[in-house]
Amino acid sequence: MDSGIESNLVDPHAVKSAVSGHAAGIAASLVPWKVGVALFALGMTATAGWAPLEQAWMAWLAFAVLAAAVVRARDAAQAGLRSLCFALGLHAAGHGWVFHALLMHTEAGWLWSVLGSALFLVYLAGFLAVPAWLCRGVLVRRLPGNRPLAHVRARAAWLPAGLALTWTAGEALRGLLFNGFDTLAAGYLFTAWPLRGWVPVVGVYGCSFLFYASASVAGAAFVSGRSPVRALLGLAALQIALVLAGGAALDLQQWVTPVGRPLTFRLLQGGVPQQEKFDARESQRQVDAYLDAITAAPADLIVTPETTFAMGWTELHPDVLHRIRTFSATTGAHVFVGMPHMEAGGLVKNSVFQIAPGHPALPRYDKSRLMPFGEYAPIGLAWFTQRMSIPLNDQTPGSTDQLPFYVNGAGVPVRVGTLTCHEDASQADARRWASRTELLINPGNLAWFEGTWALPQRLQVAQARALETGRPLLRTTNTGVTAHIDDRGRVVARLPLGTAGVLSGVVHPTTGLTPFARFGNAQVLVLAGVLVVAAAVATRWNTVGSRRAHRSNGKSP
Repeated sequence: MDSGIESNLVDPHAVKSAVSGHAAGIAASLVPWKVGVALFALGMTATAGWAPLEQAWMAWLAFAVLAAAVVRARDAAQAGLRSLCFALGLHAAGHGWVFHALLMHTEAGWLWSVLGSALFLVYLAGFLAVPAWLCRGVLVRRLPGNRPLAHVRARAAWLPAGLALTWTAGEALRGLLFNGFDTLAAGYLFTAWPLRGWVPVVGVYGCSFLFYASASVAGAAFVSGRSPVRALLGLAALQIALVLAGGAALDLQQWVTPVGRPLTFRLLQGGVPQQEKFDARESQRQVDAYLDAITAAPADLIVTPETTFAMGWTELHPDVLHRIRTFSATTGAHVFVGMPHMEAGGLVKNSVFQIAPGHPALPRYDKSRLMPFGEYAPIGLAWFTQRMSIPLNDQTPGSTDQLPFYVNGAGVPVRVGTLTCHEDASQADARRWASRTELLINPGNLAWFEGTWALPQRLQVAQARALETGRPLLRTTNTGVTAHIDDRGRVVARLPLGTAGVLSGVVHPTTGLTPFARFGNAQVLVLAGVLVVAAAVATRWNTVGSRRAHRSNGKSP
C-alpha cells in the first residue's frame, strides 16, 4: 500500500484511491515498519557528519532523503512519524552517551537509566518531528485531488522553505529550553574549512538554515521534478557550490585583529576519574596533585578545570590558598581555580576564582547556565535528580551580567570571559562576552562522558563559539578534551584524553567584532526572507506554466 501512496505526488490520478479504504488500513500505512527502520538507520548514519568523524556530506545526504520522505508523505501525520523515526536514530547514535553517564556515574540504576534516556531521546527527536508535521499540515493541508501535476509541484515548493525555517527554529528552541542542549545542531557541521567561513557571519543557527535549505530543496527536487536525477544534481550542485565557495571566500576575511602582546598559558588536566572526583578519601590527593601542577612552572595564565577542588575555600587548609598566592606574587601568574562557592543560607554556586599577583581580593565568576539534573532540578523533576544522587546537584545560578577577569599583559590589561562547562553550548553567553573581552576561558568537567562521543562533540561546540565571537578560547577539562582553540576555530594544540597533563603555549588576545557578534541572529531572518521569496517565485512559475500548458491543450486548469 505504501508504494501507492508514495506515488501520489507524481501521479495525481491516484490520489482518490490512496485516500480510500478502511481507517485501520490508513493508520497502518502511516509508517510501515520497513520504512521506519530504514529511516531510523538513516538517522544513525547521519551522525557521521559531526565530530569525531566529521563527514558533513553524509549528514547532508541523509537529511535530503528525509526531506524527500516528508514531501512524499501522504499527510501531516505520516510526515511527522517519518521524521520521528529518523530523529530517534540520529539522537540514539549521537546522544546515546546520556545512557552511559546515567548508568555508570549515577545511582539511577538500569531501569531508570533506560527510561530516562529514552524519554530524553524522544524529547530531542520532537524538535525534528513536530516541524515536519507542522509544515506538511499547514503548507500542504490536503492533496489537490485531480489538480494538474504542476499544481502539486507548486504547492510542494513551499515545503523546503518551511522545513528549513522550522527545523532551524526547533534547534534554536532546543538551545534555550532547560538551559539548552543543542549538540548535533546542523550548524556545528560548519566548523571545518571551507564551511567555517560562514560561522562568524551568520552564527551556528544561520549555518543550520543554510544546511537545511540546501538539503530540503535537493530532496524536494528529486521527488517533484520531471527529471528527478537532473533536478537533484543540478540544483543541489548549485547550492553546494554557493555554500562552499561562500564559506571559502568568507574565511579569507579578517574580522578581528590581535591586541597587546601574546600571553603564555598553562592548562591543567587532572585526569581524575568521575568515580573518584567527589570521593572524600581521594580529595586530599587531588588537592596536592593540582597544587603541585599549579606551582610547577610560571605562565601569564594558569587555568584549572571546573570544580578542581570539590570543596570551598573554608573547607580547604589555609596553606592551599597561601601557597598559590605566594606563587602568583613571585611569578606574576594569574591562576584560575574552579571550585564550589558556599554562600550564607546554604546556597552553592559553581565558581571560578582568580588569584592575581599582588591582589588580596579573589575575583569570582559564578556559572549562570546550570546543567539540568546534574546541577539543578527542573520543575517537577526533583525526584529524578534525587534518585541519581549526584554531588552538588542543587546549585544556584550566577548573574548574567558579571564582570570579566583582568589579566596584565605587559602593563596592558586583557579582559577574560568565562564559559564554564555547559555554558559553551550557549550562543547568547559567548556573544555577551564578545564585546567585553579579548580572550575566553572554558573550564569544564566532562569525566561524566569519558570514552564517548560527547567529548569530541563538545570540542566542536567550543570551536563554534570561538568562530562566532572571534576570540581565542582556552579549554581545560578534568579528563579531556583540553585544547587551545584560535579565533578561527582551529584546534592549535590539545592533550590526550583520560590522562593527567599540562598543555602549555602562547595565545594572542583579539579585538573587534564579527558580524555575528555585532548583529546576532538577525542574518538568519535575512536568509529566511531570501528563501521565502524564492519559494514564492517557484510557486508562481509552476502555476503560470501549468495554466499555459492546459490552455495549449484546450483544457482549463
